[in-house]
Amino acid sequence: MSAAGVGPLIPAPGRLNARGYVNISEEHLLPYVETIVPEGEEVNFVHDHAPIHDAHVVQDFFDNHPHILQMPWPRKFMDCNPIENLFGHVVLEWENGGERNVGALQAHAVQVWDRLRATPQVCQRLVASMPRRLREFIAAQGDVTHY
Repeated sequence: MSAAGVGPLIPAPGRLNARGYVNISEEHLLPYVETIVPEGEEVNFVHDHAPIHDAHVVQDFFDNHPHILQMPWPRKFMDCNPIENLFGHVVLEWENGGERNVGALQAHAVQVWDRLRATPQVCQRLVASMPRRLREFIAAQGDVTHY
């Protein structure tokens, strides 16, 4: 996701490992970035530094794409990461009482993602809220905020 809106929603095949993360980044992240950022312009990229993100193969991917700048980000700090808020939309809209399996979850996620795609202002607001979120995090001395 970016201030331009959500990108493609790519289901991870089973448990995602570092090589799978790189494959998804090569096949989907790079083409998406090319559609929203003028050539030669840098991109600030946020991920939560889960163990796979620190793997050598992942770091090699970012080293080979120096225009994608990894923003320093506290480990597993979800409060301020805008993508976590988007996933929150998926969770909040999950209907109780329906089928609860991987297929139903994927179908639901695609449906919510399509609605988010039609409302790019949701992403614009999340990105615009980042300075405020970070100020609150600093004021809370790194503790959890209300986000």
